[in-house]
Amino acid sequence: MSGRGGVVNDAWDGVIPPECMPNPAILRLSADLTWVEASDPLHRDIDVTKICGVGPGMVFANRLLAKSSSTGVVGLVPCAIGGTNISEWARGTNLYSQLVRRAAVAVQGGGRIQAMLWYQGESDTVSEMDAELYKGRLETFFMDLRADLESPMLPIIQVALASGEGPFVDKVREAQLGTDLANVSCVDAQGLQLEPGQLHLTTPAQVQLGQIISLFSLVDTLSLLLRPNLVPHSPPAHERKAYSRSLSTERQANNPRRREAGTGRARTPQRFRQRGLLLQPQPRRALRQNLSLRRLNRPQPKEPKSTSPGRLKVVGRAGVGIDNVDLPAATEHGCLVVNAPTANTIAAAEHGIALLTAMARNIAQADASVKAGKWQRSKYVGVSLVGKTLLLMGFGKVGSEVARRAKGLGMHVIAYDPYAPADRARAIGVELVTFDEAISTADFISLHMPLTPTTSKILNDETFSKMKKGVRIVNVARGGVIDEEALLRALDSGIVAQAALDVFTEEPPPKDSLLVLHENVTVSPHLGASTIEAQEGVAIEIAEAVVGALKGELAATAVNAPMVPAEVLSELAPFVLLAEKLGRLAVQLVAGGSGVQSVKITYASCRGPDDLDTRLLRAMITKGLIEPISSVFVNLVNADFTAKQRGLKITEERIVLDGSPEKPLKFIQLQLANVESKFAGALSDTGEIKVQGMVKDGLPHLTMVGSFGVDVSLEGSLILCKQVDQPGIIGKVGSILGDRNVNVNFMSVGRIAPQKQAVMTIGVDEEPDTETLKQIGEIQAIEEFVFLKL
Repeated sequence: MSGRGGVVNDAWDGVIPPECMPNPAILRLSADLTWVEASDPLHRDIDVTKICGVGPGMVFANRLLAKSSSTGVVGLVPCAIGGTNISEWARGTNLYSQLVRRAAVAVQGGGRIQAMLWYQGESDTVSEMDAELYKGRLETFFMDLRADLESPMLPIIQVALASGEGPFVDKVREAQLGTDLANVSCVDAQGLQLEPGQLHLTTPAQVQLGQIISLFSLVDTLSLLLRPNLVPHSPPAHERKAYSRSLSTERQANNPRRREAGTGRARTPQRFRQRGLLLQPQPRRALRQNLSLRRLNRPQPKEPKSTSPGRLKVVGRAGVGIDNVDLPAATEHGCLVVNAPTANTIAAAEHGIALLTAMARNIAQADASVKAGKWQRSKYVGVSLVGKTLLLMGFGKVGSEVARRAKGLGMHVIAYDPYAPADRARAIGVELVTFDEAISTADFISLHMPLTPTTSKILNDETFSKMKKGVRIVNVARGGVIDEEALLRALDSGIVAQAALDVFTEEPPPKDSLLVLHENVTVSPHLGASTIEAQEGVAIEIAEAVVGALKGELAATAVNAPMVPAEVLSELAPFVLLAEKLGRLAVQLVAGGSGVQSVKITYASCRGPDDLDTRLLRAMITKGLIEPISSVFVNLVNADFTAKQRGLKITEERIVLDGSPEKPLKFIQLQLANVESKFAGALSDTGEIKVQGMVKDGLPHLTMVGSFGVDVSLEGSLILCKQVDQPGIIGKVGSILGDRNVNVNFMSVGRIAPQKQAVMTIGVDEEPDTETLKQIGEIQAIEEFVFLKL
C-alpha cells in the first residue's frame, strides 16, 4: 500500500493534508528496523525505486487513535514495493521474506500484529495469464503469510483496484472482490479520483480511502464477517447517521422476507457497495440447521446424538479440547468437527505472566494476611525478575507470547522444545537449549506444553533433583505434566521455592490437597482462557469455522478427517498406517535443539505418478511427525496448514519401478534433514535421519534405519541397538528382556559386514522400565540404543 498521492510527472508536491499529520503515538518501522515517528511518505525508505507520496496509512492510524482512547500506540510496518506482480510476493521470494522478517522484528518489543492492509495488483493487469491466476496466487499468499506469522485468523483488509497498468483490470478486480477466505475484507476503490496519469489515487482520494479502511478496526472486521448486513459499529456519530440513512433502504432491499410491491416475489440478497465499502452477505439459512455449537465447562458423556444419520454436518467446539465429542462416530456419519484453538493464546500468556509476577512478590499470601488483620512486611519480601533466567518448557503459540512479555520485564529467556524452529526463537531473542541445560540453569520455569505420553510427569523427582535450589515454577498448561506428589516433596525440601498453578491433574483438586494448601503455592481455578476478549474471540473463531464448513470449505481447525471412499481406503489402509508409524518413529529419533524443519518423502511405486494420490499419505506422515509432540489433531483437512504453521517444509519424490502395478506402493522412505539424532545409526551417509518401510502381508514393516537394512513389524514399541557384530549379543539382550518379563514379538539384525557394525531392531509388547534399558546399554558390544513408542 505504497501511496502515490500528489505524485505527478515523477515528482511529489509535498502537500500533507491535516488528516495525515504526524502524531507521537503513531510510529513506523524504518528500513533499518527501528521505530521512528511516522509521517508521509510512509514508504520513502522502503520503496526506493519509486517516488512515494501520500497514502492511506497515516489517515488510517489517526482515525484509529481518534476512535479509541485505549488504543495506545499504533505501529505501522510499511513493506510495499510498487509495480510488483503478485507472483513476486510468493513464499520464498525476497519480497515475501523481507515482509515476514519486518513483521517478526515489529513484535519483538511485545506488540501484536492486529491486521494487514493490502493494496496491490496494477501490474497483474498487463498479462491475461497473470490476471487469470491472480485469485489463486493471492489466496495462497494470504494463507502462507498467516501460517508464517502464526496467526491463522489474522484480519486482512485488501483494496480492489481503481485502475491498472494493462487491459485486464476487470479480471483482477473480480479476483479481489471474490476472495473467499475467513477474516479477509475488501474495500472497493473504483470511482475514487485518480491522478492525471489515471493509475494512482490523488491525495484527497488517498485520504478518503484511509477513512474507509479505518472503519475496519479489528473488532469491526470480525463483526462484519459474522453479521455482514450490518454497518461497522464504531465510526463517529455524524458518519454513523449518514450511513444509517444510506443503508436503511439497502437493508430492506436485501431482506428476503421483504416482498416487492405488487409482485409477491422475494428479492434476492445483493452485494452492497457504498462509498467504496464492499460487504458480501452470507447465506443465513445455512445456520438454521445442520450444525451443533458446543460451549461446555467440563467434559460430557459421549452419548450418540439423537438425530438422523447424515443430517448433522458440522460440530463446532468453542475451545481446544474435544473430549466431549465422539470423533469416530462423527467421522463415520460424515460430520466435520471443528474447534477454536488460537483465540485464547494471548489470554493464557497473560495469565502465565500474572502468576509469575504474583508468585515472585507473594501477592496472594500478602493479600490474605492483610485481610486477616496482619501487617507482615518482612515475611513477604519477594524476588526481582530483572536479570533472572526464565525457562519456557514448550515454545508454541502461548510459549512465544510469554517470551515476548518476559523479555519486556528484563528476563533472560531460554526454551526447551526440541521441535521448535530455531529461526523463530532467534527472531524473538530466545535461546533454545537441551533439557538438562534448561532445568539446571533456570531461576523460573513456565510450562506451556501439551499433555502427551512423552510429557506426562516430565517434572518429577529426578528432574527436580537437577534444578537450582530455590527455583520457581508456573504451570498454565496441563496438570499432568507435573508429578504433583514430587512437586510437594520438592517444595518441602526447598528445591522449589514457590509454585503457581492454574491446572491440576484432577480438577477441581480435592479440598484437602496438601499441594493447594501449601503456603508457598499460588493457585487459580483454570483461568488461563478466562478473559472477556478470549471468550469473544473463541466464539468468533468457532462461528467462522462453522460457516466456512457449511459452505464446503476445508477448515484449518478441523479435528477429524472427511470420509474417504471405501475402495480407496481399502487399498491404501495398510500404507496409511505405515506412513503414520514412520512419522512417529522418525520424530522420536530427533535430539533436542534444532527442531524438524525439512522433511523429504519418497514413494516407490510401479504405478505412474498420476495414478498415485499421495495427499492422504502425506497427511498421515505429518500426523506422525507432529501429534506425538503437540496437542494438535492432524488429518487430511488440516495437515498441510499445520505443517506450514510449524515451519515444516515437506517435499515429495516419486520413484517409478518396474513390475506389476497391482499394489499402489513398494516402499515409503522418510528423511529429516538438518537435525541431530538421538541414535547415530539412524543417520544416512549424507547426514539425514532416514527410515524406510513397506507393507508385508498387510502389516507395516520397518526395512531400513540409516544405512542399515532391517526387517521388523511396526507393532507395539521398538528398541534400536547399534552394536559391534559378534556372537551372543542377541542372546544377552533377549535374556535381559525375558528376566524383566518384557515379551519380544520380533527381532532383526542388519549389518554392514560380518564382525563390523550392526543395528539390532527389537519389537516389544511392553514398555521396558529404566533399569531394563540401563542393563541393555551396559552390554559392552552395544555402542548406543534408543527406545521408541509407536
